[in-house]
Formats: sequence, C-alpha cells, structure tokens
Amino acid sequence: GLGLFFLRDLGRAGNDKAEISGLGAYTALAALALLSITILVNGDMVLAKHYLGQEEAGTYSAVAVLGRIAFYAPWGVTWALFPKAAEARERGASSSRLFLRALVLTLALAGAVVLLFGLFPTAVVQFLFGEKYLQGAPYLFRYSLGMAALAISFLVVTYALSLGRTRVAYVALVAAGLQVGLIVLFHAHL
Repeated sequence: GLGLFFLRDLGRAGNDKAEISGLGAYTALAALALLSITILVNGDMVLAKHYLGQEEAGTYSAVAVLGRIAFYAPWGVTWALFPKAAEARERGASSSRLFLRALVLTLALAGAVVLLFGLFPTAVVQFLFGEKYLQGAPYLFRYSLGMAALAISFLVVTYALSLGRTRVAYVALVAAGLQVGLIVLFHAHL
C-alpha cells in the first residue's frame, strides 16, 4: 500500500515510451545472482544443522551468527553502489572510482570485524553467547574472514550487475554449488 501511495502520480507522468527489451533476462540473471549469494551466506547453516550433532550445530550457529557480521557490516555500501554506478553508466561516465571507494569502505568495515574477531575471539563468544559456545571461538576468525571475502564478492557482483554484466550470475551460482557440494562431502565435524 505504501508503495502504491508513492507511485500514485506515475499514471500522469506522460506517454513517453521506455525501452525495456532484455529486462526479463536481466531480472532473471540478477535474481539468480542474489539467490546464489543468499545460498553462500545461509546454506552452510542449513547443512550444519542437518549433518552435525545438536551441540556442534549450536556451536556452529553461534560462530556463523557472529562471523556474518563481517558480511553485513559493509552491506549498506554495496546497496548504495548499485544505483550510483547504474546512473553513471546511463550518463556514459566511468564508475570505477566509485567502485574503488566502495571497495575500500567494504575492506575497512569487514576488516575491522575480522580484526576484532581475530584478536578477541574467546572474549566475543563468551560475552555474546556464554561459556557453552566457547569451543567455537577458534573458528571465529576464519569464518569471519570467509564472510569478509564474501562481502567483497557481493560488492563485485552488485557492481557488475549495475553495469549490465549479468554473466556474473553464473559465477555466483557455481560458487554456491561448490560450497554446498564441499559441505556435503566434508561434514564430519565442526
């Protein structure tokens, strides 16, 4: 309802024709890319719950919840990049400087989280989850490092999509399939 309220004047905008050829293919590939990133961020939790025992799955969950902070901390930078880069593309201007600034911000935000978890993993786990989950503390740095790498990958995928480069969706899909396949093969313990 709120969306319709803000679009109420759309019908009076005029009869200018807009070129939308290729919109369906672009939308499908962009959705595939976002689905693949979602699998990369969340698929491990589903598989950990399936393959690990209850206690190990709980510990993995605690590590994953904390480690994902490295992915979500720079999320706003990534989402702000998309419309700005797409607008620059429409104007025929370069957006590479914009991308580099977004990359530096992403590295700084995700890197700060990784550094915190690398220096104080036990303190962070104990403070936020308690003694019960301390066995996950040694994994926190590596997990958050992986999530920081995924944050950078998400930035690159989003930037590519903003430039109309949709083939990046296939790379994201392969990465998601690889993650699921490797977890299915190697899931003996935490």
